[in-house]
Amino acid sequence: MTKRGDGLVEPDSDDLFSCESCGRFFEDDPTLQVGWSGSSVTCLHCFFNGHYGELYEDFKEFVEAQEDMAGAPIGGLAGYRTRLLASHDRSACPWREMAEGCHLCDAE
Repeated sequence: MTKRGDGLVEPDSDDLFSCESCGRFFEDDPTLQVGWSGSSVTCLHCFFNGHYGELYEDFKEFVEAQEDMAGAPIGGLAGYRTRLLASHDRSACPWREMAEGCHLCDAE
């Protein structure tokens, strides 16, 4: 398995998690996964960057209360940044170029 930062890996192993939203592959680590919409499971990046700007404010209470798939509180935006900012690779970030932006890129 080739690690690329943010938990993102090259898909050369069977022990991976594929985000249902962005389709990228991650280590099969439940602390990187969020089940928040029915049976859909997404990566933390899609969960937080899907709730950006005004959407974050509108859903702040929901986002702040969200747990990862291991059952641990994420800790809202501050917890997301604490978990992944140090390993964030801006060059591989698909959210950076979007109009909304990226919570991790914007914190760097």
